Amino acid sequence: PSPTVGEALGTGARSVLSYIAAQLLQTALIVFAVTVLITVGALTGLQALAALGGVIGFVATCYIFTKLSLAAPVIAIDGERNPVRALARSWTLTKGNSIRLFFFYLLLLVAFIIVSTVISLVLGLVFALAGEQAALFGQGIVSGLTNAVMIVVAICVLAAVHTQFMRLAGGPTEPTDA
Repeated sequence: PSPTVGEALGTGARSVLSYIAAQLLQTALIVFAVTVLITVGALTGLQALAALGGVIGFVATCYIFTKLSLAAPVIAIDGERNPVRALARSWTLTKGNSIRLFFFYLLLLVAFIIVSTVISLVLGLVFALAGEQAALFGQGIVSGLTNAVMIVVAICVLAAVHTQFMRLAGGPTEPTDA
């Protein structure tokens, strides 16, 4: 049975602190990894090693982001309220698919940038015909709407990826917390 709107809002409200904690832990992990990599290179006094540490840090950031990208669906769909377990479950679900998943996310980002740019150019021209103030107002509206659509699409993609990986893992695809 599908939840009512009130039940869905209640579940969302109970999940907020877990989600925030998971995001803070993920950010702390990324900052720690990048800081260590760049600091080790910088302490040698060689700029090339510091730059290499930065490049490796960027790759590590992409890897960690990809591995932990399903934490939000684990919290929302599976009902996992422990942020550490949610991050661990995301890591487990993405096992063996990290590189494909990263490039899938990258392709989605590139597609969004292209679509967003085309929409901004076309509608920007239309608004520009009405004057400078209308162009600025239109640019803000178009930018806000395209970003909102991208966020909704990204959330739907994360939910679909989570559901697919749960099927592949043989786990339940229905929420455990109603």
